[in-house]
Amino acid sequence: MKPAIHFLPSADHSVWNDGVSKDDNLPIRDSGVWIEKKHKPLVYYSEIFNRAMKGKPWDERIYFELFAGPGRCFVRETKKEEWGSPLQVLETNFTKFIFVEMNKSAAEALAIRIAGHANACKVEIWCGDCAEAIEKIIIPPKSLTFTFIDPTRIGHAPFKLISVLAAKARSDILINIPTGTDIKRNLHNYLAHSESDAPLTKYLGSDKWKMLPTNSPSNFCRGFLKLYDAELRKLGYNFIGNIQQVTTSGNVPLYYLFFASKHQLGEKFWNETLKRVNEPELKLC
Repeated sequence: MKPAIHFLPSADHSVWNDGVSKDDNLPIRDSGVWIEKKHKPLVYYSEIFNRAMKGKPWDERIYFELFAGPGRCFVRETKKEEWGSPLQVLETNFTKFIFVEMNKSAAEALAIRIAGHANACKVEIWCGDCAEAIEKIIIPPKSLTFTFIDPTRIGHAPFKLISVLAAKARSDILINIPTGTDIKRNLHNYLAHSESDAPLTKYLGSDKWKMLPTNSPSNFCRGFLKLYDAELRKLGYNFIGNIQQVTTSGNVPLYYLFFASKHQLGEKFWNETLKRVNEPELKLC
């Protein structure tokens, strides 16, 4: 069963530029070998989440992913293709999966790749800007949700996304904070904007970043993460897990995986996840 795609006015109809798969000739996302450091904890937390919450009084256990992509990645270093995060998490036992992807070609490729999967009937795909999609998507009131927010640039993921999510869903969240891939790289340009709708202000949800030291991009990012933590706590996300830094094979920092929950079990499960995936001698079970 091929899942239906809900096309929004903000859908991106431009040509997909990352290339196509040799296996199915569909769009593929160009990636680095480090994606494993993102996918492993994502999938393992999903498994813990479902095991712990199965049988509990929730009508649905929902996986919600923003910036989902086409469902398949080309790893430059190995020259191999791998399933993207949507297809990997689809193997877990959520009762519903919601994917948002702005690019029309990528969304259609994701739908084709999901077709035939045992969980395809549980999937919704929305094609359009995440800010528009999250306003329209319905999360049943007695649901427990795990949301993965995986942008490549801060402009793609304003803090309002999380504010709207917090108001409409009981959700643990895992956020890619692109410090190395975006904030450090473009800090000079970002600091040049201090208006009320400046990129850093929209991303953080406040203009408190203006108080941070700007002499060092690394120091700025460390301060920014603390401010982001504080803004999440204002929304009731008082249980912030250990931060997972993702680096290149040469140990160059790329981004942080930032976990937050409104319940202490979420923090406990995330920290257990990191312990398991970062210590190979511990069996993933």
